Amino acid sequence: MTVSPLVVSFVAALFLVGCGDGGDNSDSGSNDMAQGEDEAFVSLCESTPDIDTWSQEPITKTGEHYSIRLMTISPDPWSVGDNDWQIEVTSKDGQVLEGVTLFVTPYMPDHGHGVSPPLYNGVAAEEGVYDIDTFNLIMPGFWEMTVSVRSETLPSEDFAFRICVES
Repeated sequence: MTVSPLVVSFVAALFLVGCGDGGDNSDSGSNDMAQGEDEAFVSLCESTPDIDTWSQEPITKTGEHYSIRLMTISPDPWSVGDNDWQIEVTSKDGQVLEGVTLFVTPYMPDHGHGVSPPLYNGVAAEEGVYDIDTFNLIMPGFWEMTVSVRSETLPSEDFAFRICVES
């Protein structure tokens, strides 16, 4: 199959038009930023209360029956794409528990959706510590990560990490 030079030229022109910055390239003087200066950063979650922030220190959540600690994350900071977490689970008084299962459910309340699959299992890594199956955060924004903990000896309990994925 041969493609006419006219079609190739038309497609190339479409790509070139799509690569523009959308500006009119005029220097009207209305831009308060100096040339080459970055725009001020505005968080995607700036108006969302109670965001958990990661600073390479565990984040602890204590409930009625359990205490959980988000021990490590990868990548750091959390971002769009594949993410890995490690979570420690103990009883509220700090005792390691037998027969614990846990899973994480990522959800974007502002958008009304989660991801597929909808939940990710915790796999025992060492006593009381669980690696969470790799999950893919599909877009930037506010995510509520619900950690559901179940055990043979205590009632089930859910915890929420409220995170902001900027990129």
